[in-house]
Amino acid sequence: MERLLISACLIGADCKYSGGNNALDGGTLRALRERYELVPVCPEFAGGLPTPRDPSERLNGRVVSCNGRDVTREYERGADVALELSRRFDCHKALMKERSPSCGKGQIYDGTFTGTLTAGDGVTAELLTAGGIKVSRIVLLFKGLKRDLRRILHTREVRPITLDGQRVEEDTISSVSLFFFAYMIILFFSALIVSLDELDFTSAFTASLTCISNVGPGLGLVGPTCNFGFLSPLSKLVLSFTMLLGRLEIMPLLVLFLPSVWRKK
Repeated sequence: MERLLISACLIGADCKYSGGNNALDGGTLRALRERYELVPVCPEFAGGLPTPRDPSERLNGRVVSCNGRDVTREYERGADVALELSRRFDCHKALMKERSPSCGKGQIYDGTFTGTLTAGDGVTAELLTAGGIKVSRIVLLFKGLKRDLRRILHTREVRPITLDGQRVEEDTISSVSLFFFAYMIILFFSALIVSLDELDFTSAFTASLTCISNVGPGLGLVGPTCNFGFLSPLSKLVLSFTMLLGRLEIMPLLVLFLPSVWRKK
């Protein structure tokens, strides 16, 4: 059964900042449990914050409570726990509490504690949706490579690939290989175009890498104390598109460029 990472408060756990929960209605929960194995997580609690606790909101890249305390470190620690759970249980989907400074996706409160919403993601949602190559994909890639090498020596051997004790279908292995190939091609061509601005290899490559992975600063001329403002409009456009590919997952967006998708039937 497919696993779903879910905010613990949505299944009735009293871990909300006020000490309550945001439980979904019974029918919705039953439908989710019939379709998924639920993996609950409360990033705030996992990050070391008590329940109940002061409400917090994101402001200028930090998370601040209503009394002015900076709780960014706790939120980041909880996001790391959620990411580790998603990797350990191979969760490819997540259902998180809306508007939360941790779990909110697309819209969160703006940091003024006035109920005003702004575009953005919570700390955990931001980390979960970063488009890096997931650990499970890397594991499957190397397992597939190992099996293919064994087949050269043992041509009649039939050895299925497993992950966490479950057999992985061949279509999934092919999809992982295709994803990795597309990831590297996009990264290569993006770095190549950015290098036309006379950047050194380290700067051009890490600029592209940080955009497609949506994590951290680059190195060299795009390091932590620098920015991308000096790049040409073409480089900015390419890096923006690369960031979009990484943010929204590569394969679904690339499919949109296939003529068959737009052909009337």
